[in-house]
Amino acid sequence: MHPCPSSNIPGIQLQQPLSGCFLVSPLLSLKLDTPSYTENYYSDVLSPAVIRDWGADFFRGSPFDSEIAEEKAWGMPLYAPQAWWDNLGHRVRRVYMVGGGEELFRDHILQFGKVMANVKGIDFESHMEIKEAHDGTYMDLDSGRLPSKSTERLARWVIECLQHSQGLVKDL
Repeated sequence: MHPCPSSNIPGIQLQQPLSGCFLVSPLLSLKLDTPSYTENYYSDVLSPAVIRDWGADFFRGSPFDSEIAEEKAWGMPLYAPQAWWDNLGHRVRRVYMVGGGEELFRDHILQFGKVMANVKGIDFESHMEIKEAHDGTYMDLDSGRLPSKSTERLARWVIECLQHSQGLVKDL
């Protein structure tokens, strides 16, 4: 939607929107002052210090600070105004986001869910599992344990997207 002018990576041209995009426990902001950072300090596999340090390493030498001032969201989605997302429906038909109630990113995920719910032209779905940790869906797949409700929901959603892309389901 917004090719970065300082990037050597060319913009992607799509012949049609992607069938779907999913986000699992996404890092959406480097602001570490929401209640979930205090409430879930001891239950998340990450710590605020790790997130702060990773963010510093990731953005070191980049134009990240000036992008934030210009309300661009190339680095962190919550730093942009609602209008940044206006044409998302031209790029993707469906967006699914899942997070855990016991993770540090919980409040940012809920906040971004409100942003996505106001984007016209996409089918947006979001779930926050109260007793689930950060990346719970990935942990299910990695551990070999029985899938959680989040994992089952995501699997059904992916199947629906694949069916839709194959023309097996009518347009949304």
